[in-house]
Amino acid sequence: MKFNIKEVGAGFYIKNRERLYKLLPPRSTVIIHNPPPANATADLHYEPYEPDRNLFYLTGLDLPNIYVLLCPDYPDEQKREIIFYDEPTEVQRVWEGEGLYFEDVKEISGVPTVLPTSEFRAILQQIMFHSQYVFLNLNENERYIPSVNDADRLFASQLKNLYPAHEFRRLAPILAFLRNEKQPREIEFIKKAVDITRKVFLDLLPNLRQFNNEAEVEGFITGSIIAYGGRNAFPPIVAGGKNATVLHYSDNNKPLNPQELLLLDFGAQYLYWNADMTRVVPYGGNFSPRQKEVYNAVLKVQKELISFIKPGLTIAEIQAEAQKLTAYALVDLKLMDKNRLRDKKDYLPIVRRYFPHGFGHFIGLDVHEQGYRYEPLRPSSYITCEPGIYIREEGIGVRLENDLIITETGVVDLMENVPIEPEEIEDLINS
Repeated sequence: MKFNIKEVGAGFYIKNRERLYKLLPPRSTVIIHNPPPANATADLHYEPYEPDRNLFYLTGLDLPNIYVLLCPDYPDEQKREIIFYDEPTEVQRVWEGEGLYFEDVKEISGVPTVLPTSEFRAILQQIMFHSQYVFLNLNENERYIPSVNDADRLFASQLKNLYPAHEFRRLAPILAFLRNEKQPREIEFIKKAVDITRKVFLDLLPNLRQFNNEAEVEGFITGSIIAYGGRNAFPPIVAGGKNATVLHYSDNNKPLNPQELLLLDFGAQYLYWNADMTRVVPYGGNFSPRQKEVYNAVLKVQKELISFIKPGLTIAEIQAEAQKLTAYALVDLKLMDKNRLRDKKDYLPIVRRYFPHGFGHFIGLDVHEQGYRYEPLRPSSYITCEPGIYIREEGIGVRLENDLIITETGVVDLMENVPIEPEEIEDLINS
């Protein structure tokens, strides 16, 4: 399913470009491109096409094989912002539909000059002759290990070979800074993604016991998200019993057991903005005493952590608090001796055994949005809060995840209306 990208409105992208220009030195050029779709096998491409999120953030375009040149102080105003794009051919219109024309691209992006890609090299030469600094867009993320063969790095190498005397700089940190502060228009779409996620969860629980295995639950989640106008933000994790102790479990094909818990980690994407939620439910309808004990321990950590989070704190500082809170929870669960609480060096190895991941992550146009763990959070940042405890020897894995917007004084929990108390969950399943 493709999104109606015209829904956002060009004003949002024009403002984003203006915010970017204020952070660039004089005689700067920004070059971004969406490569052609990647080949999957034979004549098939990976679908749906995933646009570069920085390019989308600045133009609203999710088209393959386009180039964007931004040179805000170029003498010719008509060449300060240019998109290079090829209109669909007659053959493409027959096979793939009408697509977008130059006027559509101008309307969506607010960029007044749109030209065929065949003109890119000649105009690039004119822009580069004027420019001293060239900002290139690369995929930069703590979780991504780059390859010399990825499209952005190959493109960067070509440009550096052609223009070795120019000063090349990183665009990603600047756009990470801008994207980290969510604009009101973005928050509208984030809330839409969260609302779709909530509706799917509420639809699922009363029908849960009609499904026999993880795959059937995944099918319901995916179909419902699409029916509500979204797409999966990421492949859903549907993990029953001990499978929930695997953090990124992806098989989603095992039978469901009425005596076991079912971990559901999924989220809707709406116009490329994402939600990310995790809930754990008793497939049989009721938590066992031990299951509820572990569940409530994680829920307590999450509530205390949400109360703790505020602007000015770093992700690293919040992680340390999450680990400390989890240490106390492990003592209550008889999984750690209370004497270890006296020294962080004593309790951290045990905490990491049962809680081996971060308390959360930045989120936005990417599910794992680029962000810096040692920089203070700012108001309008968008993060997740997802503590967990995984007891492999007992086949119990509990993770609870809500999405938060940082405010001037604390947070707004965008998922406060999604059932999370164990009694609410049981009531919904048994309704």
